[in-house]
Amino acid sequence: KYNGSRGGRKATHSQVRALEAIGNRLQLDLNHWLHQKYGLAIPAELSIKEASRAIDELNATPINGANH
Repeated sequence: KYNGSRGGRKATHSQVRALEAIGNRLQLDLNHWLHQKYGLAIPAELSIKEASRAIDELNATPINGANH
């Protein structure tokens, strides 16, 4: 689970849309994943850095490996 600070600017609209699109492609419950990884309920609550990290992590996830 992420234990960093919540400082910085919030995720951009493009980042939020990208996270939602990747979540849909992976058939992932994105809000549940975000809660487990970052303790947040929705992608818009992420900082820009967190959103970038989440996008990278999800993009590296095999489609059949997302439901954990």
